[in-house]
Amino acid sequence: MSTLPNEILQKIFRELFHSDAPFQLSYRDLFNCTLVDRRWCSLAVPILWTDPLRRLDVLSKPCNLIVTTYLSFMDDVEREKLNHVLGPISLPSNAIFNYPSFLRILDINAFDMAVSRFICSFEIRKKREMSSLKIFLLCAIFKILESQCTNLRGLLIAVHYPVCDILPLLNDSKLRSLVKPVKRMKFEIIDNSDHNLSLLAESVHNLEYLELWQKTSQLSNPKKTIANIISLLRSQYYLTSLKIGGLSKGIHQIISSLPTLSSTLFTIDFSHINFIECGPMRGLAACEKLEKMSFYCCENLTSEMWRPLTKVPMKALVEVVLYDTRGEWMNEWSKRECVKILEDII
Repeated sequence: MSTLPNEILQKIFRELFHSDAPFQLSYRDLFNCTLVDRRWCSLAVPILWTDPLRRLDVLSKPCNLIVTTYLSFMDDVEREKLNHVLGPISLPSNAIFNYPSFLRILDINAFDMAVSRFICSFEIRKKREMSSLKIFLLCAIFKILESQCTNLRGLLIAVHYPVCDILPLLNDSKLRSLVKPVKRMKFEIIDNSDHNLSLLAESVHNLEYLELWQKTSQLSNPKKTIANIISLLRSQYYLTSLKIGGLSKGIHQIISSLPTLSSTLFTIDFSHINFIECGPMRGLAACEKLEKMSFYCCENLTSEMWRPLTKVPMKALVEVVLYDTRGEWMNEWSKRECVKILEDII
């Protein structure tokens, strides 16, 4: 192993980091690689820090070392503010690596929870003080990342943790600047997230993959939400893959906006959508470069909706995946010899 070139070792380390094995085992194996010698350490550490909170249970296990490592890159003014609030705290010094520069995937919720756990290790009893301190620390970390991290590729904004109140953080100018180069994004839509979709539409224009999920059964202002989703889609220049889940209300308007992506979109997935309010899918038919369409657990697709797609060549289309999705339109579509239809395959 010691004679392997750096490129091969890096590939092995990345396989460990992205392994499907129980994560703690593969993570521990990769961490142990940093202890072999200086060369292995210099190759493994950047990979570990591409997504340092990846799959860690930040709800039950403190990630204080990761938080304090990031905070150690604060400038003197920010440190003075921090010491004023918490008193003198011990931060790592003389870092061997520029850890913030390695970040590639920003999971905002994981950072939120890690910082919250860090704050809980101090004796702060007032909820208002804890909330303001958390915002201060997160904004400080975003400021560090904005200046040090120049190659962020992924952004995850999820709502796995109901106690999180992370959406207002998108107002932070440093975060908005940080996420500009992002190429992959997942956004879980909850009520009152319209403003944040609007901010993302203004800031993020280089997405290649976008996943949008409605995570609440009802939205108080669905029209505004759909309008902001459409703005986000129309602001993309390079989007090749789109996944939409749960957005039954407004799905017709979303599909109608797809012609703006017709020159780049290759793959589209619909999941858990009731198409009952959808009209003819002309917007989908306009995406002449589509190679694959998938429908997972979708309802009420009709021949009328599907008819526009049967009237255009769609020469690039080679695969339609249907999982727990049925419709009378299938008979007509299955006549296309060049298209492979996969049913009930996930």
